[in-house]
Amino acid sequence: MGKYVENDSAKNETIEKTVTEAINKNNETQKKKKKIPLIVALLIVFLIIVALVIVFIAGNVNAHYELLTEENEDGTYTVTGIDHRFGIFGDDESILRIPAEINGKKVTAVDFQGSFYQFTDTIKTVIVPEGVTTIGEQCFTPYDIQEITLPRSVTLIGNGFVGCGAKLNFDGNDYYEFKGQCLIDKQTNTIINGFNGAIIPGDVTVIGVNAFVGYSEPDNLDFSHIKTIEDSAFYGCGAGEIDLSHVTYIGNSAFARSNITSVKLAAGASIGEYAFAESKLSVVHFCGALSAWGLDAFSSCSIPDVYFDGDMLQFQASFDLNKFRNLVVHCTDGDITL
Repeated sequence: MGKYVENDSAKNETIEKTVTEAINKNNETQKKKKKIPLIVALLIVFLIIVALVIVFIAGNVNAHYELLTEENEDGTYTVTGIDHRFGIFGDDESILRIPAEINGKKVTAVDFQGSFYQFTDTIKTVIVPEGVTTIGEQCFTPYDIQEITLPRSVTLIGNGFVGCGAKLNFDGNDYYEFKGQCLIDKQTNTIINGFNGAIIPGDVTVIGVNAFVGYSEPDNLDFSHIKTIEDSAFYGCGAGEIDLSHVTYIGNSAFARSNITSVKLAAGASIGEYAFAESKLSVVHFCGALSAWGLDAFSSCSIPDVYFDGDMLQFQASFDLNKFRNLVVHCTDGDITL
């Protein structure tokens, strides 16, 4: 006799539905599990891209400025100027970072060649990277750059800071040193450029070409160790009385158009052409006869008084009196009116 089995279709339908829902839920869970690694991978790729963009920006002058370059014979680059800004992250435009490499090639020289001026209202800090060996002539001449950092790799500085009032960050190397607010060529004991607050070190003997152009306080400088002042060294400098009684050579236009009011000159000194032309000199003190007197050394100066450390006969024998007009020469034994 066979066993009776009840055919409950409603119950079977419920079981089938439950199994189907369980399978679907499991499939959805598996899909979600597969999506998580994909999302993580995409996030990692995004972060890498962001990091690369940041590195690119930092290595390309903050992405604010497009640099002009020239390729050197050895395949390296010289940065010669700035073409224009291209407006990314404008809050950092005051900092100009020279890249160590451009297109995979090393940057070994910086020589802005005058194109810097249009950006001096914005750029306040310039950072030159390690690997740069050459700074060109008058490279950083703008007056309103506030800070410049040079690398130890520099081996040639071509009078690159004429009239520059910036703070210089430079630890020095075998070729140059920075002390007393003066950039000095160690091979020749020559001041290449003087900065605000300069104190001439005692071992320096030469002030170089254009070294203190426009300097505001030459009367605070001690020239007692200086033997040579080269051409235009103090062109257009500030006011004051200066003692050059130990200087044996003063170059062409060395103090031209300056506002110095009084100068003391060494016996036997040689002064170049236009050495004090168009300056504010009102008093000149000769410690003795000069060895050479350049063309128009004191032209366009109004000098009512000259002092000479000798008697009247010595003065008349030592100087061409045609060089003096409308002044009084005070000698040790009396005055000569010319």
